[in-house]
Amino acid sequence: MRASLHDRPGCICLRVWLAGVRRTGARATVVFMFKRVGVLIVVLLGSLACAQGSEATIRAKCAAEWPGDPQMRAYCERMQREGLLEVQQLNARNGGVPVDAYRVASGRCVTDWPDDYSMQAYCLRQQLEGYAAVSRGPSSPLVTVTSQEAAVIARGCSLDWSTDYSMQAYCQRQQVEGLAFIRNRPPTVPASTWGRLVNACELDWRNDYNMQAYCVRRALG
Repeated sequence: MRASLHDRPGCICLRVWLAGVRRTGARATVVFMFKRVGVLIVVLLGSLACAQGSEATIRAKCAAEWPGDPQMRAYCERMQREGLLEVQQLNARNGGVPVDAYRVASGRCVTDWPDDYSMQAYCLRQQLEGYAAVSRGPSSPLVTVTSQEAAVIARGCSLDWSTDYSMQAYCQRQQVEGLAFIRNRPPTVPASTWGRLVNACELDWRNDYNMQAYCVRRALG
């Protein structure tokens, strides 16, 4: 037995929707629904255009890098598409970090690698690892970092690398290593000499433990 037009799934859905509109009797409901459909269409078209743009970018990049090597061009395109997929997956959940932080990380990577999705994905991984380290704060098993010292280090590195969490994390490691050095006098250096050098270098490089350590090392020869 053939199903009538009214029994087809699409028509059933339409009938239910129209019945709802009749029940409400509100013209505004119809307008609202059509607006929602319009927004959905715009989003879908935007996504399609974005996908086509990304694919064009990939093909152009790999063709320029490997003009006479179809095998390497295909490999390049595959790596770029894998990178694009990873970037899209990270974008969908903001990399598991606060939105503002992810916006900073993503902006850095897109700026540094505008047409290279593979490097964007790598860059994002580095930025997210850096953000996690920065969130934990400066620390080391070699030295006890006071809350005041941690605040000084975090503030200085944030000012130096405001849009780069990877470099902020590296900066913090360097600062903590410097702090550990000046806190641990080598047994071959007299305490009086060490104290004098540390104090002098602290005056020259206040709140920069990495440079204080460099200053002391240089003075020791």
